[in-house]
Amino acid sequence: MLSVDDTAFYGCTSLQSISIGTGVKFIGLSAFCGDSNLLSVDRLADENGSHTFDIVCDYAFAGTGIKKANLSLRSSSIYTFWGDGCF
Repeated sequence: MLSVDDTAFYGCTSLQSISIGTGVKFIGLSAFCGDSNLLSVDRLADENGSHTFDIVCDYAFAGTGIKKANLSLRSSSIYTFWGDGCF
């Protein structure tokens, strides 16, 4: 399983948009936290048309400028990933 590790892009203010490939099933703790210029995230659809992640951890997208995202989660993996703080 491919993943974006914990704090992988933490505080990276040069990111404005990202597209996440179908092989990525896990987004780690605070992976994009504090990326204040990040405005959009798109989860590419797999062969079944699904945009679903297995797990998106706490604060993965906290502190970003994202207003709308094209992604979905399995019901058992819903965490506080839009929170105000990073930890």
